Amino acid sequence: MPLCARKARRGLTLVTEISLMRLQRRIFFFLYLAIFCHYTCSIK
Repeated sequence: MPLCARKARRGLTLVTEISLMRLQRRIFFFLYLAIFCHYTCSIK
């Protein structure tokens, strides 16, 4: 395996990890919002 291909693959995995982290953060944010709304509605 040539060095440039290895470097490209490493960059790809890094980009995928970063985008996955962002996606995860967004999902957690929506989950938090849903739970928060659910609790405020049930309290009222």
